[in-house]
Amino acid sequence: MRAELATAMDVSSWSAIVREVEPLFGSMPEFEAMLIRKIDQGAALCIRCHSEGGAACVLGGLLLGGSPPQGWIRWLAVRSRARGTGIGQCLVEAAIERG
Repeated sequence: MRAELATAMDVSSWSAIVREVEPLFGSMPEFEAMLIRKIDQGAALCIRCHSEGGAACVLGGLLLGGSPPQGWIRWLAVRSRARGTGIGQCLVEAAIERG
């Protein structure tokens, strides 16, 4: 398992995670615009799984805020079916490594 920079191809799959966690955190109407901005800035990390057909599915994602050395985790979520597998920990460790 490895955290990677998110790309524009991840937006649709990532949006499914947003819809899944909205009951926990409330509506996030501007999230997609923020996600695209963070992807462009290289500040969006994700962990993907790949289906047999080759399509990628984002299992967990993290958005970074600030800039080194004063960075922070702005947003983090893992799909319910993938929780407890170390995805969140892997994303946090990748964020720490980036400074």
